[in-house]
Amino acid sequence: MDLPVNLQSGETVIRLVRRHPVYVILKTIATVVIALLIFWLAGTIRDFLGFQITSTILNIIRAVVVIAAIFYFLFIFYRYRNDIWLITNQRLIDSSKRTPFSHEVSSAPLNNIQDIGIVQSGFLATIFKFGDMICETASSGGGQFVFKGVPNPKELLEVVDDARTKAKGQGGSSSGL
Repeated sequence: MDLPVNLQSGETVIRLVRRHPVYVILKTIATVVIALLIFWLAGTIRDFLGFQITSTILNIIRAVVVIAAIFYFLFIFYRYRNDIWLITNQRLIDSSKRTPFSHEVSSAPLNNIQDIGIVQSGFLATIFKFGDMICETASSGGGQFVFKGVPNPKELLEVVDDARTKAKGQGGSSSGL
């Protein structure tokens, strides 16, 4: 498995999590709808205001909209593939590559996870079983890991909770208590 981070000694991946595929589908539908709206708007404004926009200029505007929509879809797909969360037997890892030139990684030991909650609201979230899982950590800055738009957040909560229980049973608290 090609992971965005190096695992520690004795660390194994329990679950690799990405956003629910409905996330990409909804963003794609929204992009297509906006592009179609711009197509329609350009023609309507030309007809309504009586602008003498030639068909060449209108076609250029439409081509720019199509190219922008394609690039935006590629960006959405890139973010989907490169925004991942790892649950290991030792820690939670949040890896996010917003662009090819930016990579952010955060991790928290499972021993430091104090509270886990899920938020699943809305029609689509209920139908397609996706939502957010929020893990509060015992850091001085009030650390929080938010797994946004993940599939089966209830099941994921159980996976993290079980891993946390096993980690606390094996190594005790990493805060020295």
